[in-house]
Amino acid sequence: MSAKHKPADQAVPASASDFATEDAPTTQDTGNVAILSTMSSIRSEIRSMKSDIGDIIDSKIEQLAVSIRGELTAFQEEVLTVDEYASKLAGLEANISTSSDTVAKLEQEMGRLKQTHEIVTILQKVAKMQQVTFKGQIINIFPDYPPAVVKRHTLFKRATELLKDKPGVKYGLQYPAKLRVSYNGKEHYFTDPDKAVRFAENCFGLE
Repeated sequence: MSAKHKPADQAVPASASDFATEDAPTTQDTGNVAILSTMSSIRSEIRSMKSDIGDIIDSKIEQLAVSIRGELTAFQEEVLTVDEYASKLAGLEANISTSSDTVAKLEQEMGRLKQTHEIVTILQKVAKMQQVTFKGQIINIFPDYPPAVVKRHTLFKRATELLKDKPGVKYGLQYPAKLRVSYNGKEHYFTDPDKAVRFAENCFGLE
């Protein structure tokens, strides 16, 4: 028997392992890629979180700064207000003190005027009485008028000379300087000496 030879160009069937290429990724490579992707994602999230945290911190710091500035401004205004109140209170106390002194002086003046009025009233009554009897003794009291009043009384001297000893005539000087004349049932009052003189001359003629 002669041996049979295979044709030279006939292909030999390949096994399943022969179809795998050298560049195909392995299971380990795929896992590494997944880990790297996850780490990259984590780093990205961390950077984002850092940015957000930084923004939050900056915002909080700004809010705190604004709050502190507001508190300081309010405190300064409050201090200024307290100083103003203290100044106004000091001024008010000074005014009260001055007012109290004024009131005290006015009260003294009122007391003095009251005493003066009482003295004048007594002098007027005494002048009308002309004489006072005290324990059996007759006392003549003459009013002690101030110099200015005495000077004004002197101006009526000419009128009183014309009225002196005239029948039906009564006259007298009232405080501070008013001439009262009673004649023919009528009362006449003069504060002007010249008018008093003309009245006396018209009634009794010249002397």
